[in-house]
Amino acid sequence: MRCHAPQAHLAARPCKTRREYEQLSEKLRHHFGDAFEQQPSVAGLHLCVTFTRGGARLEREFTRRARDAGIGIEALSGYFAGAPTHHGWVLGYGGVTVDRIDEGLRRLRTRLAGAL
Repeated sequence: MRCHAPQAHLAARPCKTRREYEQLSEKLRHHFGDAFEQQPSVAGLHLCVTFTRGGARLEREFTRRARDAGIGIEALSGYFAGAPTHHGWVLGYGGVTVDRIDEGLRRLRTRLAGAL
């Protein structure tokens, strides 16, 4: 069984993957409001968000806080071959169950409290 998804790479994946992607997107908006802007994803089991303010300094600080809390997040700037033009995160969800997504984002929100 396959799901219909607006993103072409998700249309070819099982429904569970689409559910995870949609839940992660929804929960990011719920927990962080307009602090992040979700970027279109064309492949993989990840979601890319850019910070709407704060740039490189915020990316470094938030990534450090997340990692200190045991949350696996990658800084977007590390994916640029040259100087980064955007700052944010790459959040992988391929190995995360749907019920753990909200838990992880709640922990992240707590860890970033006061800094957003």
